[in-house]
Formats: sequence, C-alpha cells, structure tokens
Amino acid sequence: MSNLPENVKELMNLHIDFWNHKLKKPIINHYSLWKRINNLMNLPDTVLNPDWIKLGEGAEITVDMLKPQVHHYYYEFNEFGDSRMCPHVFNTIIPWTMVTWLPAIAGCRLKISVKGQTIWPEEYIKNDWYQKENLGLIPNWHWLDKLKEFTSFLVDRYSVSRVISLEMFSRGPGDMLVNCLGTERTYFAMHDRPQELKKLLLMLADIHIKWSYEQLKIIPSLYNGYCNQWGIWAPGKVTRIQEDYAVNLAEKHFREFLEPADLKIIEASPYQVFHTHSGFPDLSEWVLHLEGLKVVEVTMDPISPSLEELLPIWKEILTRKSLIITGTFTESQVKMMISKLDNSGLFLDVDIET
Repeated sequence: MSNLPENVKELMNLHIDFWNHKLKKPIINHYSLWKRINNLMNLPDTVLNPDWIKLGEGAEITVDMLKPQVHHYYYEFNEFGDSRMCPHVFNTIIPWTMVTWLPAIAGCRLKISVKGQTIWPEEYIKNDWYQKENLGLIPNWHWLDKLKEFTSFLVDRYSVSRVISLEMFSRGPGDMLVNCLGTERTYFAMHDRPQELKKLLLMLADIHIKWSYEQLKIIPSLYNGYCNQWGIWAPGKVTRIQEDYAVNLAEKHFREFLEPADLKIIEASPYQVFHTHSGFPDLSEWVLHLEGLKVVEVTMDPISPSLEELLPIWKEILTRKSLIITGTFTESQVKMMISKLDNSGLFLDVDIET
C-alpha cells in the first residue's frame, strides 16, 4: 500500500484492523447505511412505477419490464457528493433495491403489492418437489443477467465518483428456500424430507455464490479489494448473508439445515457479514459459532430487547467476531456502547437522534 494516497491508505488500514479485530478505537459512521436507506425510501423513484400500478394488485413483474436508465434512482442526494471516501468509510452505491433479486434468480415470479408499494416473490415449488428433477428448483438466470445490467449501469455512470458494491438484500439459502417452497412446505419438509431439503439448501447456496461472483466480475476492484454495503473495504471478495426467516426456527433446526449451506457461502468469500436483527437476538448468538465468519451485523428493530439487555449478547459476539451495529441511537446510548463493549472489533453505523 506504500504507493497509495495517504488518506486512502489510512482508511484501508483502519478497515483491515476492523476485520482482524485490532482496532484501537471503534469506527463510528454517522452517515450510516441506515440513514442512506431511509433517504432512499423517501425518493420518488423508489416507489412503484406508475405504469406497474395500473396493472393492478398482484400483477407480475418480468425481466423485460426493467431498464436501469428508467428504474434506477439517482444518487446525487449523497451529502459527500463525488468523493469516493467519507470520513470513516468508502462512499458506496448499490444496485436497485426494489427488486428481490435472489429469489427471482432462484426461480420465483415477482408480484407487485400496490398497497405496500413493494415487489414480492411468489413461491413456485409444489408438494411433489422431492420427486422432481433438481428437487423442483428452476433458476431463472435472466434475472441474474438483468442484475448484471443494473450493476454495469452503475459502473459506467458512477465508478469514477463512487465505490460500487453488491446488491444489498442478499437473502441466504434459508430465506430463498421459504421464498421458493413456501413456509408450510419448508417446515414440514424438515421432518418429512430432511435429506432432500438439505440438498436443496446447498443448491440455493450455489445460487447465492454465483450471484456475488458474477457481480464482482463487473465491479471494478478497489486497490485489489472490494467494499461491502457499509463502505468497509476488504482485501478480497466480500459478501453479505441474511436468514431473516430463521426467526421461526429452533437452534437445532438452524444447525442441521441452514448452517451447512451458510458455511458453503462463507467458505466461498473470505470477507463476509452476517445480517441479524435486534428483535431476534438468538440468531446473532447462533451464527457466532460459524467457523470462518468474520462479522456479525445487528440492525436495530422498533420492537426488541432494550440496549441494556442486548449488551451482554454483543459482548459475547465480540469475543469471537467483529460486530456492526446499525440503527438510530441517542448520544448517551452511543457512549454507553463504546464504554461497555470491546472496541477492537466494533463498528457503529449509527444515526444520532436529535
């Protein structure tokens, strides 16, 4: 790194210390991912296209209906303008967040909710799935091609002024399984067809890995590394995993079914963040034991245990992994976290309440 501009070198070294649990003090990012997402949700281009609304509730969105020049929001709201660096992170942008890319790539049809102003995947693998070729899984690679088109659009338009990262809502194999198979069939299969279900989860892990690798082939590397969605640089491949539907599982089911598939993703990318929620702290404790996992991230929920109740869990996480905490806090709460938690692996991605 000796030939890099001094401020870039310092930022990259700071991030390496975070990954390696060697920070001298926590990283506190006040222009947080949380704040950026809230800003995006207030932009007019992040609600459903008026032409789609005319199609009516439950209408299908197809690949040919999306064009990045039309449907991609504009990024110039960013208060850091054309700088690729913020005070403590790189200034990242991500492909369009309205589309549930991974479930679509896994074969789900996408339907619109006019009331919710959202797009949701529709389950498609039916009751006799275990008798089907590929266990009923029929990936739609046209959606991956479309995501690559959106990623290429960002590269062409913004790579000089921003650092491009992976699409954000990186659903894990368990989440994709529920999207494709449906909730009821998924949970019954854990008892009735466990071996077939494990194979299906590993196939979905392969889709997740291909999803990240194909994007990283397009995204320009940054000093031989990449940034994740939080703007944290790593000297290698990055990825993010989420298993939000694990809220409905017991730990033994997570260990038996989801863990092998999640480990496959972890082994494929050396710098990973596992997204969890404060409202279900059990998951952050379960993933703590995943061999090779670098970072646990906790997004604060409106309904969750108190900060005082969460601190012991976060202390335990920091004995083994680095930790990102994402959310809105008061100044006194931020000071409490800094004073109570091991700072050597702590990244506070916070919006301060005023």
